[in-house]
Amino acid sequence: MWLRTTRNSSENAPRVSPGSDSFPTATTPLPTWRPTTTISSSCRKRRGSAGRRLLLPPSSDRPSTAKERNRATKERAAAMKHVIVGTAGHIDHGKTTLIKALTGVDCDRLIEEKKRGITIELGFASMRLPDGTLLGIVDVPGHERFVRHMVAGAAGIDIVMLVVAADDGVNAQTREHLDILRILGVKSGMTVLTKIDLVEPAWLELVEEDLADTLAGTFLEKAPILTCSAHTGEGLDRIVATLGELAQRVEEKPAHGPLRLPIDRVFTMKGFGTVVTGTLVSGSVRVGENVALMPQGRRAKVRGLQVHNEKVESARAGMRTAVNLQGVEREEIRRGDVLTEPDRFSPSQRIDVELFTLPTIPRPLKHRVPVRIHHGTREVIATPVLLGDREALGPDERIFAQLLLSEPIVASPRDRFVVRSYSPMTTIGGGIILDVHASRHRRRDPRVVAELARLRDGDLAERLHLWIGRSGTEGITLQQLETLVTAPRAEIEEGLGELERKGKILPFEITGGKRGFVLAETFAELRRRVLEVIQTFHARHPLRKGPAKEEVRSRITAEEHLLETLLADMIERGEIVQEGESLRLASFTIELDEETRHLEAQIAQAYREGGVTPPLVKEIEARFPGESEKIHALLALLVSEERLVRVSDTLLFDKRALDELTERLVAFLETHGGITPTEFKSLGNLSRKYAIPLLEYYDAIRLTMRVGEKRVLRKRNG
Repeated sequence: MWLRTTRNSSENAPRVSPGSDSFPTATTPLPTWRPTTTISSSCRKRRGSAGRRLLLPPSSDRPSTAKERNRATKERAAAMKHVIVGTAGHIDHGKTTLIKALTGVDCDRLIEEKKRGITIELGFASMRLPDGTLLGIVDVPGHERFVRHMVAGAAGIDIVMLVVAADDGVNAQTREHLDILRILGVKSGMTVLTKIDLVEPAWLELVEEDLADTLAGTFLEKAPILTCSAHTGEGLDRIVATLGELAQRVEEKPAHGPLRLPIDRVFTMKGFGTVVTGTLVSGSVRVGENVALMPQGRRAKVRGLQVHNEKVESARAGMRTAVNLQGVEREEIRRGDVLTEPDRFSPSQRIDVELFTLPTIPRPLKHRVPVRIHHGTREVIATPVLLGDREALGPDERIFAQLLLSEPIVASPRDRFVVRSYSPMTTIGGGIILDVHASRHRRRDPRVVAELARLRDGDLAERLHLWIGRSGTEGITLQQLETLVTAPRAEIEEGLGELERKGKILPFEITGGKRGFVLAETFAELRRRVLEVIQTFHARHPLRKGPAKEEVRSRITAEEHLLETLLADMIERGEIVQEGESLRLASFTIELDEETRHLEAQIAQAYREGGVTPPLVKEIEARFPGESEKIHALLALLVSEERLVRVSDTLLFDKRALDELTERLVAFLETHGGITPTEFKSLGNLSRKYAIPLLEYYDAIRLTMRVGEKRVLRKRNG
């Protein structure tokens, strides 16, 4: 991970130079642990100065050139299984020393850590097991003051090594770290009793008994308890073997879903720029891709990637990854930020969750009393709003709640988080996120609780149905659903297909080949509202064919592609008719009484007689005083029937007269190439009052275009 490595002659393995980070000039091979009693017959062996055996393929199978070797290394790294191992345990119980004994890497890189002999920040190491499995190892601090760092390091681990010093036994942070691991949903691990060279067998037996009591009822109750001494090497082979056994049971994290990498470290390297590290929670990332840093929304480009100190072209979910970013400064990023795909996640400060407390909490978790929330690698202050009648949560209890966060986070439903008291800082519980972008609720509304229970307990189809329902008339895309249900795309598509076959949802097309989804009842409600808008228009304007399509759109709140799909469906079904830009009910006809029909005939006659010098609208209104509203309705009707042509708001022409003038204009332009306003006035025997609006009208309908002082014919396609 962009680390300067130096050779430790006693271990023949890379270790981190304290306090330094730089890009290695050549790939440093990971140490491969080999027990001293076995070696594969198909491999040759090479001993380091301390006797550790590194596996090499037979010489005939090894790539010959540096380029081939580099490509082969990348291919092997991509194909190998990647597992994240994390330590846990009380301060000074030997976590860092154990990792150094296993990997040769000293995870204490800060000067203060060296001075005080304790781990303060997260440390990282890696090793390759004999079967080729790559282990990324996260060393967490054990001091109670640095539990927030421990939680950040525990995010994304597959296997835990709970480390207990034999000369000290179970202690406060042993129990708190164990609680945190349970809260975060870690299911696999082992317990390691270190420093056995410092105690007598009888004492070791007592410590093991106490440890068994502590682990009772936890996920480590039946897990292996191993003993070792990092100084003498006793028991290390067995630890590595057990890591191998546990690693085989770890399911590969699928690379489905959008990229999400919670950042646990950020630094700058000379010659390379900004580097961030973390464990890929979902998705994948490739060199050259554009990414976003959330919650700030800063865009960047992936300049390079490393996994286990080796350059790679891509990384996938489950890998500890270092990402060299281009276009962003180190000062713009901090631990807790998340590296994602652009436009896939939105930060949130209001989330719906299920909260639970530990059996041993010293005081209740109270309604609206601030707590600390640890999610991914981020810590924020949250105000819990307990839903229902409860004012507090006692030991070992659960409740649905809404968290109001002091800072935005980037999360997905089903993410886990740790809850710690504001002060003094102790772990009191945890929770599962159910809705990342929650709306404000009525606290005692039973429907809210019922819906959250469905989000927690429902199967995939039920949760898809719920999220589509929540999207309302905006609909929701497959890409958005991927971030909400955190399931493989194939399974989401299968669930959507099932809901569609049952008639519960309807798809609609969006630009770019994407599809949106809406509930069938939402589609039906939109249909009812469209009919209502058009019916209301007909009632208010009986002399007009119907509202303009744009007017209908403006009166209905819905995603534009969804509304377009609905209108097309209603036209196809014969429910509504589109005439030009207007929509009307299929059953609607304009019925004029005798008086109105007579007025219409008089208006039409006035425009026929006017020819190319028709009356203005205000002149028509003056001829028929008191009929202004009806006149405007009849003018619109005559335009829709193509008996009149509207040139401007105040000027209309008889269509036949305007067509004759247009033919003369085209013939003139074809002969002379252009026409000035003066020539046009002479051509049509027009005054300026009519000539200028007509020339502008011809420009607007793209018959002509202005070139200098003249109008010329536009070139027509075909």
